[in-house]
Amino acid sequence: MQSIKKITIIDCQVAGISGDMFLGALLDLEADSKKVIAAIESLQDFIGCGNLEVEIKDVTRRGFRAKKVDVKAEKMPEMKAAELVTVIDECAERLKLSDRAKRFALEAINTLLRS
Repeated sequence: MQSIKKITIIDCQVAGISGDMFLGALLDLEADSKKVIAAIESLQDFIGCGNLEVEIKDVTRRGFRAKKVDVKAEKMPEMKAAELVTVIDECAERLKLSDRAKRFALEAINTLLRS
């Protein structure tokens, strides 16, 4: 019996995608949701927001089943670009990400900050 493969397609020429939608799509590819939630919740210690909650649930939209990710937080402080880079660096250290994953995260945020 053949196994079913899951794919995520993001065609930015047609439409964009929000961060929660992208995260939901990655979780649908069998990412460890407990680790993802723990990583998101660890941000409280670095950005000073209060009462950070993450909820992941299965939903159906226009006939498609998907993961929906809701992140709710009280009081999100404004941050400068350099502070955001520091937060990502410190989170990567605490989460014990590989050097490759840490480099990817830092390159991704720097790309976003330059655009």
